[in-house]
Amino acid sequence: MKQTLIIFAKEPTKGTVKTRLASCLSQDQRVELYKAFLRDAIDLAKKVKCQERILAYTSDKRPTYIRKAASKGFTLYRQRGKTLGDRMSDAFDLAKANGADKTIIIGSDTPTLVEHFVADGFQNLDQNDVVLGPAEDGGYYLIGLNNPCPGLFKSVEWSTGNVLRQTIDNTKKLKKRLALLDMWYDVDNEEDLACMIRYLSKDSSAESARWTRRA
Repeated sequence: MKQTLIIFAKEPTKGTVKTRLASCLSQDQRVELYKAFLRDAIDLAKKVKCQERILAYTSDKRPTYIRKAASKGFTLYRQRGKTLGDRMSDAFDLAKANGADKTIIIGSDTPTLVEHFVADGFQNLDQNDVVLGPAEDGGYYLIGLNNPCPGLFKSVEWSTGNVLRQTIDNTKKLKKRLALLDMWYDVDNEEDLACMIRYLSKDSSAESARWTRRA
């Protein structure tokens, strides 16, 4: 049984990452923060039991930082498609072509996410076709499939609070068995950042989001 974990990420350059934090952080600070988020996502992926790890990236140039941060153990793959749904569908196709029986995609905006969320996702795919990790902003921090399902991403209003609901509606229309994981949060705006800081101040674990703590 081959399990594949995919991280969706961007090459960290000025003006392309964490733009919604411009009200409280400079461009340089946003880049450094995103680099930390990415490194924490990579650390998480290394802890998860799986047979293949893919870092699916977007970049206007060569992914210099991403290549350095991922190092060994990751396949680098440039995302393809116009919308986020197109790009995720393409990534699921890639994983299946590589022999994956279960595939999970996570983003790089959840630095405090811990291993058991992803492990639970893989486990839930034993009895379900789709698994989603609901995010507090109305999206999701994780999506898992046993097989590619392009219809799952149709008519979804990306980057809105409707993403989770519309994706769930699509699973019902397609008659797919769905499992929902525990709620978690992305860090996109100033309110999310404050939430993360509060969380980290209460969590004394040295292994939790260690790069983000430094940043």
